[in-house]
Amino acid sequence: MGWVGDLVPLAFIWKYPHTKLSKRYLKTLRSNRQTIRYFVNSLLLLPLMLFNFFSTDHAVSRKPERTVVFVHIPKAAGSSFTAFLQTHFPKNVSLVNTYWEILRKQPLVDLSQYRLITGHFGFNLTNALNAPFVITLLRDPVDRACSTYEYLRAYYQKHPAVTFGDPDIAEIARQWKVAVNQPFEHFFESELPVVRASVFDNPQARQLALDSPYELTDLSSSLLRQIALSRLPKIDVLGCQEDFDATITVTCQRLGWSLPRSLTCPRTNATPADALVVRRSLSSTLRRKIEHRAEIDMELHALARERLREDHRQT
Repeated sequence: MGWVGDLVPLAFIWKYPHTKLSKRYLKTLRSNRQTIRYFVNSLLLLPLMLFNFFSTDHAVSRKPERTVVFVHIPKAAGSSFTAFLQTHFPKNVSLVNTYWEILRKQPLVDLSQYRLITGHFGFNLTNALNAPFVITLLRDPVDRACSTYEYLRAYYQKHPAVTFGDPDIAEIARQWKVAVNQPFEHFFESELPVVRASVFDNPQARQLALDSPYELTDLSSSLLRQIALSRLPKIDVLGCQEDFDATITVTCQRLGWSLPRSLTCPRTNATPADALVVRRSLSSTLRRKIEHRAEIDMELHALARERLREDHRQT
């Protein structure tokens, strides 16, 4: 049939490039180096291979022109989302799972050298970069508070803050240890700064408005709300823990990445199922109290879900 007969297997290679059959056929082509047929086939294969390379998943995807900054709000599926982002960037241009408490002690670090930055820092970090691509995920404040408590009770010794070796991070870990060794009702009433700032007193709004998720300030509620709301238009992908797959889809669409072959990404750093006692037994009275203390976060979360639905509908 000559080279015309090769169009059928070429089409198969284009569709399924990583199968054993495709690789065997390509090997056969390479063995026919002395024939005109080899050169014809090579010319036919070249555009197909180029198309396949730029339209399928690879360990390192095409670099976006802007540095991707993921403002990781604790216990909002951030570890799983970071793992997804890491598959698209080489390690040598990635700064992941960092803390503001670490970064502020390294003023000479040139953040522009990185293509991916993720961690527990506030939105203010983005001011140090030239037009970054900003992503964050929010979560229902009540579920997030319960998840934080349950996770720390189950995994305190494995928490990064315990092993980081930085004195400021160690103080955060010390307060966590004191706070979680008591019933959830007492945890809710705790006056420890790290508990108030990062769990109950509008922590998601604080992270959008300030430098760190563990920072307590004298900002009035109205000013905190105003600053946090002003950040939303500057966030390129505003996702939600409850709509994780939709967040992945919108991120891929905005950055020009191919969708993962499975949108069900593995969840990391998740609270174990046998520790979900607090959420199952939470009284309606305590739920209302948490919602009242986190009323700005409640508003932000509702706005995020509404915006994500619209963004997802347009993809």
